[in-house]
This record gives sequence, C-alpha cells and structure tokens, in this order.
Amino acid sequence: MRTVKSARVAVGVALAASLGLFSGSASATPITVANFSFETPGTNNGGAGCPITGWTCSTNSSSMGVYVPVTTQFPSGANGLSGGAIVPDGTQAAYLALTNGFISQNTAALIANSTTYTLSVFVGRRNDFNPAISGSIALTNNGTVFATLAMSAPAQGQWLDETVSYTTTLADSLLFGGTLGIRITDLNGNQLNVDDVRLSQSTTTVTDVPEPATLGLFGLGLAAVGVARRKRRAA
Repeated sequence: MRTVKSARVAVGVALAASLGLFSGSASATPITVANFSFETPGTNNGGAGCPITGWTCSTNSSSMGVYVPVTTQFPSGANGLSGGAIVPDGTQAAYLALTNGFISQNTAALIANSTTYTLSVFVGRRNDFNPAISGSIALTNNGTVFATLAMSAPAQGQWLDETVSYTTTLADSLLFGGTLGIRITDLNGNQLNVDDVRLSQSTTTVTDVPEPATLGLFGLGLAAVGVARRKRRAA
C-alpha cells in the first residue's frame, strides 16, 4: 500500500507543477494623459488655436485648438451623454478642422511584452454642421503609429466613445522599450471634435509551457502507479 500511495503522491506533485506553469494574473492600470479633457488653455466660445497644453499639433494654426461647446452644437439631453452634459468631461473640447491634421502626445509609459494598451476617445459632430466628419485614433511608438482605428461617424449633435486596443506579443519585440504615445487625426477637414482621452494598460503574466522534464516526471508517475497496482494484484 505504501508503494501505491508514494506513486500517487509523485503523480500529484508532477500534475501540480504542470498546472502551475499555466498560472497568470492580470491588472489594469491607467496611463496619465496630459490635459485629457482639453481644459487648457482656457478660452471662450470662439475658441483658441494651437498650441494646446500637453499636446503637439501637426501645425500651429487656428484650424486646430480648443473651444467651449454650447447647446446649439451638442443639445443637452440629446447628444449621447447622460446627466444633461454638453461635453463628456469638463467644459471644453478640442477641435480639428484640417485634412490630415493631427494632435499627438507621448506618455511616460514604455511599451512592454504581453501587455494590452487601450485608448478611448469621445468624438463629436456638431449639430450646426452638415458635413460628415472622419477621423482616426492611434497608438504610437516613439511617434510612429502601430495601431489605429478609423472612427465611426456620429450623428449630428452626438458624441461617440471610440476605442482602439492592441496586445503586444514576442512578435512585437521591436516595439519593446519604446515610448507609448497617442495620435488623433482629422481625415477630411470637417471639424472633428474630441474630448475625454483615456489610456490604460493591462498586463497578463503567463509562465512558459511545461518543459519536457516536467512532462517526463508526470509520465513516470503514471507508470509507477501502474507497476504498483500490478504488484498488489500479483500478491
């Protein structure tokens, strides 16, 4: 009986070791975005052109900047936001009205393996503008785009929350250690409005696949159980 019990213990240890190799943990962490709701520089309804605090404009002109949206542009209670808000966060929003013009920002985060980076941005279309808007949001590595999303076009007077995510793997090794950044681009010049920019990372740690030695130990344990059973029957 002791032989059978010992063999079963060996199998249990090997199995536990094998299963342990697949264990993992995940955690989500916000990444700081400077001036995420475009509250500075402070302005009146007429707006203020670039530069925008904390952001880099592809060109410093009045075609991009910040302004204070009003109810005629985004009707309170009928603009896709709750609580009667006119803008998703604060009182100001950014505007881009230049084809292929963009605003960008590098963060303090460095790109790592096995990490999911998620960028979310509210995009709005003014109620007093007829032309459909077109734009994109993107994740960048040292200023170079590596993940992008073409925004959906909201209805007039509406805000939509758009999200792009990217999970790094070993195939992305050239990205590792690079500076994570974000870019928001106007694709047709019809005043893209954006607000409440959020960025986060979620890391999952998974250990390696069981090594041959571990699998061999598991096999030996099974064999030991079989031998022990045969000896007990013979006795």
